[in-house]
Parts: sequence; structure tokens; C-alpha cells
Amino acid sequence: MPEEADYEEEFFLHEYKDVYGVDYIADRDNITRLARGRLEAIERLKPKGKLLDVGCAAGFLLDEARRRGWEPRGVEVSRFASDYARRELHLEVFTGTLEAAKFPDGEFDVAVLYFVLEHLRDPLGLLRELHRLLKPGGLLSVAVPNIAGLYFRLNRPAWMAERARHQSHFYEFSPRTLRKILAAADMRVIAMTSEGRYTRGHPLASWVKRLRLGNVLLAQAVKQR
Repeated sequence: MPEEADYEEEFFLHEYKDVYGVDYIADRDNITRLARGRLEAIERLKPKGKLLDVGCAAGFLLDEARRRGWEPRGVEVSRFASDYARRELHLEVFTGTLEAAKFPDGEFDVAVLYFVLEHLRDPLGLLRELHRLLKPGGLLSVAVPNIAGLYFRLNRPAWMAERARHQSHFYEFSPRTLRKILAAADMRVIAMTSEGRYTRGHPLASWVKRLRLGNVLLAQAVKQR
């Protein structure tokens, strides 16, 4: 998982605001709206049970999951964000890496991994740990930036400049490479779509989404074996 030093108060209150115009905590309603849509997609595939959010930040998805009847747990390397989740939302969130949390085998029905995989030096290692933690037939929901999307294709210089400035992405994923790394972790993709810029409200939204050209890839994968 990303280093704790990369995701402390400065990131959530200042760097996030530089990109989105509002700090992470103040953006709660928008983040919760996105979380609601992703949880609805999960619920069409899996009955409610124990859900783990890896890289849960301040816990807004976990809070929405609890409201919908899930049993939520979180893991977050940022002490600032995990403290907020525990203090303000009264959630069960472990501060540190997934490996350090030492959850037992087959503990969770669903795991979510949103905008974490691209920041890892060993993404396959984390996926294999999640495979261990999921029950047989458990579901993993993954979101990553889409290097094959229109945003990257049309804004490649800006994308590369941003990556060079922050140096926080060790890997980039396309539909093909995301499917490949999930298969290497014994996860079978059962659904993959795209979302984000050039999808919502765009005249060609349905076409862009069908061809997975949005700037975000969202995959649902089932644990094999």
C-alpha cells in the first residue's frame, strides 16, 4: 500500500483541493454519491455481508455501506484519515498496511480497492493477500485510472506531467492489463466498465462507457479456487 507519509493531512486538506477545488472532508457528499453507485453495482452481484475497504481514507464508503446493511471494516495507511473515520464516523478502521492488519483467511464476502493498485510497488502481492482474505466465491471490486481512456489519449502531456510531479503512480492499467493482473491473482473478472470524465452527461456517454474509454476502470472479479 502507499507510504503513510504520502497521504497525511497535507494530501487530504490541500493537495486534494488543488485538484478538485474542495478538500477531501468537505467533498463528503460527492464521494458518498460515487460510493453509493459502486455499492449498488456490488449488491447486484453479491448479497450483503462483511465488506473490507482497502485504502478507505476517511471512511465515507464504509459509512454508506454500514447504512445499507453491510458489516464494514477498513484499512488505511494515513493516520489523519483513519483517525477521522474512527473518531467522527465510529468505524472499525486499522491504521497501517493490509498485511499488518493480519485478518484471518476467508474473513470477507467483498473487498473494495479503489485508486490504490496504481500506487503500489507490488500490486500483485496485495491482490494475492486479498484473495486469501476473501471467502470462496468472494467478490473484489477494483477501480483504477484508465490509461486507455479518452482523457489519457487527449491529455497525455498533462497526465505525464502530473505523474512526474507527484511520482505516486508505479503502474498504469488498461482493460487488458487490469484483467491480466487479476487473473494472476486467481481472480476472474465478471464485469468491467468505465466511468468518470467523458461519460457522465456527455453526448456520447453510452458509447464511451461501452468501449471502456472513460478515465476510470471499474472491475468486479470473483475469487477462484
